[in-house]
Amino acid sequence: MKESNTNKHLIEMVQTALHNGQEITIAANGWSMYPCLLPADIVKIHPTPFADLKKGDVIVFQRKEQLIVHRYIAPNKSQGDACLRADEPINATNYLGKITAFQRKNKEMKTIDRLAFWKFTALNLGKLSRFIHWVLLRIRLKFIRN
Repeated sequence: MKESNTNKHLIEMVQTALHNGQEITIAANGWSMYPCLLPADIVKIHPTPFADLKKGDVIVFQRKEQLIVHRYIAPNKSQGDACLRADEPINATNYLGKITAFQRKNKEMKTIDRLAFWKFTALNLGKLSRFIHWVLLRIRLKFIRN
């Protein structure tokens, strides 16, 4: 119950800041964008209009009481780089903003430079790329647990 209230409060803060035209930074959590983003990476969210999104952009949207960071792959479609299936359709209502940069181990990286290779592989190799990312993630998680 506490986690749900915390998530709800965080989402409200993020929505308010972005609606007011402010950039906001938050810590990423989860492996769905591996290897592009890792848990504890700090992502910078810019209030980019939904209509201005381009295929390959890394975006933030709300699904239930969670903030999701995935790649925009087609109009109203997104998918995590390490996920085998696309998400439920997204729209301007649940879309929050676009990732413009991220920080890993105190080093800031622009997404244009750092994620260009992964953007290319995710978009051009399609399901094969996602399967490879999924396998790499499983291997990495196995070594972390051991």
